[in-house]
Amino acid sequence: MHRALPTVIAATFAMLAADGALASSRVALAFSEATYAAEYSQGLNLELTLTDGGGAPVAGRVSVELQRDDGGAVILVTEPDVLVDAAGRARVRLTLVDGRHGDSTFSSAPDGFPYTLRARFRGAGVPLPDVTDPDCQPDAVGVDDGRLCPQTATAPLVVRPDVPALAFAEDIVMDIGDTVTLAATLTDETGDAAAAGEAIDGTAPKLLEGLPVRFFYDVDADGRPSADERLGEALTNAFGVAAFDFVADPAFVVAGVLESGLHAEFPGDRRYAIARTSVRVTINATAPDPAQTIIEATPDTLTANGVDESIIRVRLVDENGNILGPDADEVDVDVTASLGRLIDGVERDPLDGSYEVVLRAGREGGTAKITVTVDGAPAGETNVTIVGPEGCTCTSLSGTPLLVALVALLRRRRRP
Repeated sequence: MHRALPTVIAATFAMLAADGALASSRVALAFSEATYAAEYSQGLNLELTLTDGGGAPVAGRVSVELQRDDGGAVILVTEPDVLVDAAGRARVRLTLVDGRHGDSTFSSAPDGFPYTLRARFRGAGVPLPDVTDPDCQPDAVGVDDGRLCPQTATAPLVVRPDVPALAFAEDIVMDIGDTVTLAATLTDETGDAAAAGEAIDGTAPKLLEGLPVRFFYDVDADGRPSADERLGEALTNAFGVAAFDFVADPAFVVAGVLESGLHAEFPGDRRYAIARTSVRVTINATAPDPAQTIIEATPDTLTANGVDESIIRVRLVDENGNILGPDADEVDVDVTASLGRLIDGVERDPLDGSYEVVLRAGREGGTAKITVTVDGAPAGETNVTIVGPEGCTCTSLSGTPLLVALVALLRRRRRP
């Protein structure tokens, strides 16, 4: 039993020697973060550590590349290789901007488009063995020849879309039937990250050129654009502006104010997320059409007591059937009444743009014919019934029908 002890010890030393040889011929390469995430147009500062089998820092060179998880061309991030300092650390700047790393382009997705970062140890002043060298295989044993074996490290990277800003130049004010050019500007407000440095984002906005912007008119006034409300599409120019001519066609556009009447939308692409905006729209009716004037009397029946009143309201309408609101130009509205008395003249309601005057009944019953003109042109009429004493609506006490009735009554009383 004691005779076997030297054999065990010798075997143990042999294993340690083998482990020492294996450790000294290998390096450990790793990214400082387990996973990475960024938006398109941002910059990432990657840090790598390089150590020997015992954890001591190793100086040398590394390269970093990037590849989509679904395949595709390899993007070489470092060119030339990056030096690993005496502390065993290397820093690599990756900017997710098209054309920054060769002719490479990037893709993004709302949940993160998957890429794999891959770092390779390129040597430490002497040529590396081939990856197939027996001394660099996982089960290798033997004498340390001073060479360091190739090594690779990987880390996942997900790329999300950058969020652009879309904005109309100004609120829209126009007349029914007119044409106005809508202008919506698409901007990456943080811009592209610099090729060097530490900043994640850029320092100035970037105007996005050549991207589609869709325009919508809110026909149903629900505050949201829908496919059947789409007007058309335009590409942004060198100033990031998409211009589109909007015609306030009376076939589907009505006069009034819509807080979110016009909408613009960038549908998103492989780099930028969807962006939407809306703008306040004031659609003015055209000049009033006297023939379509609306005349209302509330109430339309009064008592001939010298006190009862009716509000005569006049609503102007344009040739397209739009009621003119408070934003329409003021016009000359004249109201006359054949019976009773109009009080204080015609006034305009600042809230709805209508015109009104008060008719006060006198002591006579009858029918008051209300006549309206707009800028001197006949605009229609309505009637207010004024009920006299005991329900009489006679136009005058001196009228012939009343005299005939009185004479007949007197004759009846004189009969024996």
